[in-house]
Amino acid sequence: MTNPAGPSASANQKVQARQPQRRVGNRHDRTRAPSKEDSMEQVAAPVIELVTKGKMDEVEAFLQQDANKPMVTKAFYHWIIHACQTKLNKPEAARWFATRMEKSGYKANVVTFNCMIGSCIKNGDLEQARAWWDVMAVSGIKPNRITYNILISSCAKTRDAAAAEKWMLRMIEQGIKPCTVSFTAVISAFAKVGDLKSAERWFYRIEESGEVADSVVFNSMINACAKAGDIESADHWLERMLQAGVKPDDKTYN
Repeated sequence: MTNPAGPSASANQKVQARQPQRRVGNRHDRTRAPSKEDSMEQVAAPVIELVTKGKMDEVEAFLQQDANKPMVTKAFYHWIIHACQTKLNKPEAARWFATRMEKSGYKANVVTFNCMIGSCIKNGDLEQARAWWDVMAVSGIKPNRITYNILISSCAKTRDAAAAEKWMLRMIEQGIKPCTVSFTAVISAFAKVGDLKSAERWFYRIEESGEVADSVVFNSMINACAKAGDIESADHWLERMLQAGVKPDDKTYN
């Protein structure tokens, strides 16, 4: 007699045994559409693995699968481009994804180029960063404050104060107002080479612009004094820091 409630437990087990099993959640399961809760790193893991192995043909096949298309957004491309430059040290793969992004209908914008330039600089590839700047210019895309801040900060890290100031002035000439990050970077550049006068000159321009100097700015000024061996001026800037209501931190006294 047939059980009206349905097949027996053993029958259910037989039916389930015939059904193909899917390993949901396995990052190697490339047929699963990622959920919104997945982080970008989890979503991109299969692609990163293929890029690492140099299997760009398989990357293309992966991206073309219908189940994966929902994840292939502009944000996804930006994340992958950044990862190729900084984590994998594969600038050629970054260029591949930038090209594919445009072929997919996502037009490169200033965010795309900021990602490319910033990634190159972070990876120490200044030549490639300049190349992307040139491509950006040819594409008719205007740099924004973030673009210039990336360039100014990179110059500060390499102690190229003249170049940092050049980018700062160019930004101002383009009608883009510097922010505290911009001023901090150029002041830091001069501080690292002990050029106290130039650092002070840019500090006063912070006040003229209406921006507010924070602890990083004051620490840079004190550092510039220390580099120049001017202890009296260092005490002066510490006093100004306190008068401005900015709390000193460990870096202030180091």
